Amino acid sequence: MSQPSHTDTPHIVEGTRHNFDQIVLANSRVGPVLVNYWSRGAGPSLRLFPVLEALVADFAGRLLLVNIDTDREGGLAREYGVTSVPTMKLFRDREIVDTIHGYQSDRNLRTVLSRHIAPPDGEPVRDALMTYHRGDRELGMQRLAEAAVNDPSDARAPLAMAKLLWQEGRPHEAHRLLSASPAAVKEDSEVRDLAAHLEFVITARDAADAASLTERIREAPGDLEARFQLASVRLLGDDIDGALTLLMEILEKNRTFRNGAALRGVHALFRMLGKDDELTTRFRGRLGRSLA
Repeated sequence: MSQPSHTDTPHIVEGTRHNFDQIVLANSRVGPVLVNYWSRGAGPSLRLFPVLEALVADFAGRLLLVNIDTDREGGLAREYGVTSVPTMKLFRDREIVDTIHGYQSDRNLRTVLSRHIAPPDGEPVRDALMTYHRGDRELGMQRLAEAAVNDPSDARAPLAMAKLLWQEGRPHEAHRLLSASPAAVKEDSEVRDLAAHLEFVITARDAADAASLTERIREAPGDLEARFQLASVRLLGDDIDGALTLLMEILEKNRTFRNGAALRGVHALFRMLGKDDELTTRFRGRLGRSLA
């Protein structure tokens, strides 16, 4: 497949700079709109199309899918912070309420989308999120907390709370929330990936600048903490190659550093990039050798 198939459905459309305001922002006031940023040159993008089309069909009018070709609409992608493809952004009431990076399985996408798309008979997590995004943030958070208590094995409520805390500029609280969650929740792959990314965000926020960290490593090659801080800074600067290189250097010296933070971070980045991405392929072999 070289591009999205032209299925006979009004719920899958092509997005451009000219129609974005209408088909994405205006429609998001009526219901959820999933914007899929893709490229013909990205294998994970192409593999994602049939998964998304099947989901749209199953949601039966409760989800609008807008495909945006980043080769043609690069400016529109950059405007919304898209630096790799595929990236999916879910809009509600003209706001981004969730972001999904890389190729995802049908199961993973359903888990994410079900937090925002109402099933025929309603659902507590989705209703709490709707309350939050309609302006009553305190009540929305309270209802998410209640949902988490009522079903402690379900990752959806704590995951949603952590994402909202992060969006509010409270990554430390989001990370503490996930760290304190029941074991069944912490085993969820999306929870693991979000916790790993939050650790990068927190570390980068508290770290020195890249030049200072590079000098620190030059003076003390065994300083793994400096390497982890620099990896975090690189990652938040969209230098994924540089971040992975530093994380691999840590693993080759001490795989249990920070209770496995480097290894968790590498796996999270692999899942974000997709298994066919060039960086995943290159660094997976190095990871295997470092863990042998």
